Amino acid sequence: MKKLFRMARWAVLLVMVFTWSCQTHRNGKVSSVEKNTKLRVGVFNGNGASPVCVIETMEALKVDTGVLPRQVSAVDIMNGVLDSLDVMVFPG
Repeated sequence: MKKLFRMARWAVLLVMVFTWSCQTHRNGKVSSVEKNTKLRVGVFNGNGASPVCVIETMEALKVDTGVLPRQVSAVDIMNGVLDSLDVMVFPG
């Protein structure tokens, strides 16, 4: 079961990266603004998120130099941090 969850997390990460890649490479062109920005990913670290899953998700995201991961709490969400993120991940 643990292996299944790990595979599911990687699948979600791959879908996120693929989606971002498709959006930034429209028509084969990348704007100068898009070239210099990293994908800003929030990783929910709050009630319901397994601490091990949060750590593994953060470490998996750090592998890609084009991703800027950050842990996000419920208080951060209430304070509007979602406006500064491209993707939000809720690890289980």
